[in-house]
Amino acid sequence: MAEGRRLDGWRVIVTGASRGIGRAIAIACAAEGATVGINFHRSRDAASSLADQLGAAGVLLPFDVGNVAEVTSAFDAFVERTGGLDALVNNAAVVHPSLLVAAADEDVGAMVRTNLLGTVACTRAALPVMLRQRRGVIVNVGSIAASRPCRGQAVYAATKAAVQALAAAVDVEYARKGIRCEWLAPGPVDTDMLAPTLAMAGRGALDSVDLGELMTPEVVAAQVVERLLARNDAGSSTDRVSPQALYALMSSRRSIRRFTAEMPPREAIESVLAAAVTAPSASNKQPWRFIVVSNAATITRMADAVRGAVDRIARVVDPAFEPAFRAYGDYFTRFEHAPIVIVPICRALTVLSNMTLPQIGKDDAAAIAQMERDSGLIGTSLAVQNLLLAAHAAGLGASGMTGPLVAVEAIRGILDIAPSWHVVALVPIGYADEQPEPTARKAAARVTQWIE
Repeated sequence: MAEGRRLDGWRVIVTGASRGIGRAIAIACAAEGATVGINFHRSRDAASSLADQLGAAGVLLPFDVGNVAEVTSAFDAFVERTGGLDALVNNAAVVHPSLLVAAADEDVGAMVRTNLLGTVACTRAALPVMLRQRRGVIVNVGSIAASRPCRGQAVYAATKAAVQALAAAVDVEYARKGIRCEWLAPGPVDTDMLAPTLAMAGRGALDSVDLGELMTPEVVAAQVVERLLARNDAGSSTDRVSPQALYALMSSRRSIRRFTAEMPPREAIESVLAAAVTAPSASNKQPWRFIVVSNAATITRMADAVRGAVDRIARVVDPAFEPAFRAYGDYFTRFEHAPIVIVPICRALTVLSNMTLPQIGKDDAAAIAQMERDSGLIGTSLAVQNLLLAAHAAGLGASGMTGPLVAVEAIRGILDIAPSWHVVALVPIGYADEQPEPTARKAAARVTQWIE
């Protein structure tokens, strides 16, 4: 493999790849090291010529995107041959310019079938593979016509707007499973498909979108490659999360306490922890440490200790409340069947207390001591929140549990945690074996006081 190719090892299907934008995308992906599935419907000669050009990097995939059975069969064949699917570029489209009232029914049907339903079919074929891999990227090639159509583009523009909406919806649904869906809306591109549009709307149509010069397929292809790689570099200044996407991630997270037996890969846990330590902390002291427990016997010992503590406490609870307490205490051991339990710990920040003289007032000393204890705890709690969100985004289930801390001293002994460290919570993590319903949340207005 050539050094420095950014898509080395990727397996990519490009629909409508025999000519125009799709051909340029296939060439660009192969140039970056990907194995490319070259989809075509009728243009076999052009597709075969491209496959010859790409050599071992090109795999011919003859299918009609509007035929679900053909799509499924072709995707299965590609995955069987290459071992997986890292990316799908939904590019296939047709255009039949016409004023809406004069449009032939068959032309309307063809555009909806290929541009929209074909994109849906290919996306549905790709998702099961990507869900098994717990990763994947889908890029839908839209068009500026979705927002700024020219004369004769009513149906075409509608299908492209739908394709862009589909990308946003798929991203919301599957981002937490490690699957990203993006779209781009290029302006008029110098391909054979543009000719009938210009024939109807005239070249003045270019002025109506303030672009003047036509884009080339190669420019669009380069944009697609960047979309495939977007967010891979966490330090990129262009890696911005929209408020809507962030809210969707936060609001869709659930506390998971039932897990499958499958052990998450170590790199997935390391990635989650890397997100945790980006949390803010007082004076940037980062007072946290994380103990990752994957030893089943150790997890069982912790659960037994919690169970024992619950039983001891239950014997001195008001008899009227004992059944309720035992039912509540049952939740405290739900971490027992998680493949991994992360134990965040912290210690107080002794910054101000180390500066003060013995003659400091009692109230001030107490306030400083509490502030230093709380600062460590708050900073680590923010790290735990980052951890939970990162786990959710990576397709893992997790929850922050403080109930088990009824046995905190026993847990401290089992894990050999020094007395100076505070155990913040237990965080079971793994692949979810439940889908909890969303819990009711108090409206922000109910819990907010404005002092103006």
